[in-house]
Amino acid sequence: MTDLAAGADGLIVEVHPCPEKAMSDGDQSLTPAAFAEMMRVLRAFAEAAGRTLPAAGAARPVAA
Repeated sequence: MTDLAAGADGLIVEVHPCPEKAMSDGDQSLTPAAFAEMMRVLRAFAEAAGRTLPAAGAARPVAA
């Protein structure tokens, strides 16, 4: 949230359906449910800070 408050226009977040089975970076990956919760909180924070976030589903996954 501090990134958003400081004016960041983007975040890099790793999401994996089973972080414990990820070949790399599992310890820092969020599950899809945890990511959805993070976005819910960020959306409320952004609104309070006078910022906006893209609509849910606007971002597209990037193939590795």
